[in-house]
Amino acid sequence: MKANVLQKSLITASLLVGLSATANAAEEPMSFSFETIVDVSIAELQALDFGEDLAITSNTNCTLLVSTTANPGSVAARQGLGTALPAGTTYQTRTGDCDNNGTGTAGIYTVTGAPGVDVTVTVNPIAPAGDIDFSFLPTGVAVNYVLDTGDDTLVDIASGADTDIRLAAAGDVSLTGSPIPGQTYVYVGGTLTAQRTLTAGTTYNTQTFIIDVVY
Repeated sequence: MKANVLQKSLITASLLVGLSATANAAEEPMSFSFETIVDVSIAELQALDFGEDLAITSNTNCTLLVSTTANPGSVAARQGLGTALPAGTTYQTRTGDCDNNGTGTAGIYTVTGAPGVDVTVTVNPIAPAGDIDFSFLPTGVAVNYVLDTGDDTLVDIASGADTDIRLAAAGDVSLTGSPIPGQTYVYVGGTLTAQRTLTAGTTYNTQTFIIDVVY
């Protein structure tokens, strides 16, 4: 990324020299340098689990609440704020055709890259199909770090949408959270919809969804 920006500057400079060239023009080799950034990566910290007591009838659904409102709290999310915020009261609550008195477990994923760099996160859905047990529309939240302040924010993530966030930098202020330079957390919930009649008393854990992270 940095190399591309530098290359554009060099092309512009050479065009300007060409436009002003005269018979007395001189050429001087100029040096430059650039530094590459580390690869961005993502790792599962906690698996997404919708829990027990889901309905088994085709087209029934269960939603696990994760959002900026239903969030894990600023301390757990390592979100630097002037005053710590508790977890949302509906965080990991289940609604729909599932046991509304129970909770599930949000998926937690650690994104690691260069400190203070912007990344784009995309949590992809599982589309309805006849050969799968569930379709899945993910929702979630990510921590967006604001350089040198205690005003880090939470950003909603929608199914299949690109979400831009900034990784923590070395200079990020840690007042109540504890940001880790070069990292952020992504929390994922969403809605499962049964694509066919399921078998009672059975654990379904064969399907996967994809999270894309790029600079």
